[in-house]
Formats: sequence, C-alpha cells, structure tokens
Amino acid sequence: MARNIKWSVIGSGGIAKRRTIPEGILRANNAELSVVFDTDAQANAEVAKDFGARQAESIGELLKTDIDAVYVATPAHLHGDQVRACARAGKHVLCEKPLHKSALPWHQQLLQSPWWSCTPQTISFSHPSPCLP
Repeated sequence: MARNIKWSVIGSGGIAKRRTIPEGILRANNAELSVVFDTDAQANAEVAKDFGARQAESIGELLKTDIDAVYVATPAHLHGDQVRACARAGKHVLCEKPLHKSALPWHQQLLQSPWWSCTPQTISFSHPSPCLP
C-alpha cells in the first residue's frame, strides 16, 4: 500500500491558507500536511493549529524534517532562493507562481548542475513562467 505524501508549505498564510491547504492538500487521498512556515509567525501558528501541522521557525528547519514535497506560496521575487533550497534538500517542489525574472540565470544552471541530475525531485510551477525559455 502506498503511503501519503508528506507536504509542507512555505508561505502558509494567504492563498495557501485560503485555498491550497483546505481544497488541495487536505482533500487529496494520498497527501497529508506535515509542516508549515511563514515569516509572519502569528499567521503561521494559526495555520499550524487550524490544519494540525507542525510549525517551523525557518525554511532550514522545515527542510530538515521528513517531508516529501514543498508547496511554495510566497511572493515571486523570493522563489529562486526558496526553490533552490528545497531542491538542494532533495524535496519535490510545487511553486505557486512562475519564477521571478531574477531567477532565470539560476534556472538555466539548475538543469546543468551535478546535484540536480542525481536527486529525484520534481520542480513544477502552477503557472507558465514568462521568464523561462
């Protein structure tokens, strides 16, 4: 029997709280919400309490847990560093919006990096990016 995918969320307030967690992660029969992080500690604590998840104090702490996948729901200009950190930690990533244009050089290097080719993660964007080739 397959086990549930352990999801985490970076940027747990906003759209993640209103839509993605209750309508996506919690409704899926193969998923569970494990850990959440937001720079607004109060909002993060509320999300953790409301949805029965553990709250992380930092992205680094979140990535050290036994999660399988990370949903990134932060402002687009933060995506490059956050997606890179998740990928380097070997986590699958679903990014809410396209990468910010400042991440284009990183994205081009991503597919050529040796750590990318030997880790089994997936990076997916919920909207096509006008910044990527």
